[in-house]
Amino acid sequence: MAQVVKTRTYGTNDSLSASNYNDDRDEVIAGVNSIDDSQISPSAAISEGKVNFSGSLGHTHNITSGTPIPVVDLSVVGLTPGDFVRVNLAGTALEAVSPSTISVKKSYVFYVGGNLTVDTNVSANPIVQEAVTVTKLSAYVKTPSTGADIIILVKKVGGATIATLTIPAGNNSAETSTITTPSLSLGDYLQMDVTQIGSGTVGSKLTASLQTTT
Repeated sequence: MAQVVKTRTYGTNDSLSASNYNDDRDEVIAGVNSIDDSQISPSAAISEGKVNFSGSLGHTHNITSGTPIPVVDLSVVGLTPGDFVRVNLAGTALEAVSPSTISVKKSYVFYVGGNLTVDTNVSANPIVQEAVTVTKLSAYVKTPSTGADIIILVKKVGGATIATLTIPAGNNSAETSTITTPSLSLGDYLQMDVTQIGSGTVGSKLTASLQTTT
């Protein structure tokens, strides 16, 4: 309840005048009419229709049924058009990231089925779809060579060698980060050459992957 202040104290045989009665009554009425939120019991079950939803913590119901509710366009501080949003490394907040700072990895794959032979342009010719930087060349053969290593190279069609890789005899796989021509441009076509095979078992079913980043 609200705070109600006692207006006077009556003693035995005191007279109760109309003025005194009115003062006492008005004090009680004023106290009841000034009840605040903290004085209302959670179990009071007050009808919503009798509650004034005003002020910063309230809400309003004075919208006609079927009327679209306007949505405010909130700008986010620190973002520019085209930015990405991600969770920071600490997992505690969102942060803006420019696309230019995001590294995307792509691989260009070459495959030769069956036994290997020394030959040029032995696989499909993937096309470079955007400017990238070559970071690694990896290869795997299902049947390793014996007697001699397998050597492959990947190059631009009609252009410079990108990387050369040796798969040692008896081994199924190898990789190298030594790149001769790291920069590839949009529209470049790639090819793979096999420059050496095993002298005993030649090796077979070769898959190579040229790994890049933007």
